[in-house]
Amino acid sequence: MLLIPLSVALVALIAAACGGSAASSSPSPAPSGTGGPGGNGMVDAVGDWQLTRGTNAGVAIPVGDDVVITMTVAGSKVSGRAACNMYGGDIVVVAGQIQFGAMFMTEMACQEPAMSAESTYLAALGKVRSATRDGDVL
Repeated sequence: MLLIPLSVALVALIAAACGGSAASSSPSPAPSGTGGPGGNGMVDAVGDWQLTRGTNAGVAIPVGDDVVITMTVAGSKVSGRAACNMYGGDIVVVAGQIQFGAMFMTEMACQEPAMSAESTYLAALGKVRSATRDGDVL
């Protein structure tokens, strides 16, 4: 499996509040092959990604040889490894903003820094409202 670097400057991506959407329409799945000029909040995110750097509220997400964080986007589904545990669920675009629906997660315990990386990543992931792609970097 080829993993493309996921270089997320989450500080910029999570400027939106963590609260629910005020949109009155029901969530619709992110289209397969998300991308294009539609302004749907997703730009060519379908594929396998690996976090290479990221922050949440100024706290760096520790990634490296011992801490691997991945995300796979396949149509309206998202899954991956959050440093220690596997996660997955729905990804939708509502009123032009990305929202993650109900998520599942395994419940293993790992040594540090994996647990800290996982909690920081998951907190940041819940705040992401848009994505941009620059070549092979999301």
